[in-house]
Amino acid sequence: MAPLKTAKEILVQFILTQLRSHPTRVTEAGVHKPMIIGLQGPQGIGKTWLSREVKEELNKVHHINTIALSLDDLYLPRRAQEKLEEEDAGGRNRLLQGRGLPGTHDLDLAVRVFDSLSKINETKEIFLPVYDKSALHGLGDRIGFNTLSVPSDHVLQLVIFEGWMLGFVPLDPLQLRRTYDHLLQPNPTPSSNTFITKFSIDELLKINLNLSAYVQLLWPRIDVLINLVPQDLNFIWRWRIQVNSLESICASSSLHSSVTSTDMYF
Repeated sequence: MAPLKTAKEILVQFILTQLRSHPTRVTEAGVHKPMIIGLQGPQGIGKTWLSREVKEELNKVHHINTIALSLDDLYLPRRAQEKLEEEDAGGRNRLLQGRGLPGTHDLDLAVRVFDSLSKINETKEIFLPVYDKSALHGLGDRIGFNTLSVPSDHVLQLVIFEGWMLGFVPLDPLQLRRTYDHLLQPNPTPSSNTFITKFSIDELLKINLNLSAYVQLLWPRIDVLINLVPQDLNFIWRWRIQVNSLESICASSSLHSSVTSTDMYF
């Protein structure tokens, strides 16, 4: 029996197949445009680690010039996030009090980044935002920009773009209202996620509306979307606890409660 392949091996082979099967994308000037591979999965599944590992193997082993980009790096800077929180109906939408959900990313910047990436093999240099989630005691902030330069005799062939909500589309508002009303019933179905009833329907409708901008502006930039589906959500909590322990990000007394709070973003 052949040994089971790792997630990294499966992704690398799939991406190589996509690069071979898709026609070369070019700009109006006839210059190669990098392929955008989207990597979607729930928070804690290891998207950032996996995208970095795949990037390294593609670069070093297969000589495919590749970079990795995270949706997290497109969050609003802290001052803009604070302004959003203040302007949001007096701060009544709890889902916008902090980064994470649709509406807390800098979409104008995101469009500029992807426009620049599409032309990078002409311009040979662009600037990519860097967001530090640990800044300001965990509130997070954009800490600057990194310069990405492509040597004159090379081309950037691939961008791995990872994020937990890539490809998500808004629900029909009427459907959302019906689902919400159903979850408010005394005996909702066992599979229902009653977490959402902690928030008002207006709060949810606002997030749903915000998602429309991502569908219009960002998702069409993705050439191929890969979904990472965990066999069991519980392993995500265990994995995050292990990682946080190793990196000493959280004190052990508060570790479990801080880790389980990620279910807000599923």
